[in-house]
Amino acid sequence: YVIKKLNLRTSSRRERRAAEQEAQLLSQLKHPNIVNYRESWEGEDCQLYIVMGFCEGGDLYHRLKQQKGELLPERQVVEWFVQIAMALQ
Repeated sequence: YVIKKLNLRTSSRRERRAAEQEAQLLSQLKHPNIVNYRESWEGEDCQLYIVMGFCEGGDLYHRLKQQKGELLPERQVVEWFVQIAMALQ
């Protein structure tokens, strides 16, 4: 597992609401292509903690960032698209 820590003290009202919605949404989703949610809580230090499964290969955002403008192979894009579509379904 990993813990995502979000500073609620310096967050805008909109960012705070988005963080709370993220935790709530993850808690309701159960799918092999969606990261596992374990638990979440707001600490006395005004941090929102979200415990979730560890993604060994990293997340999609960081994977795309590693490309540094290089295109991904079409096969990879199709595979990820199918996984995302299935998760959304």
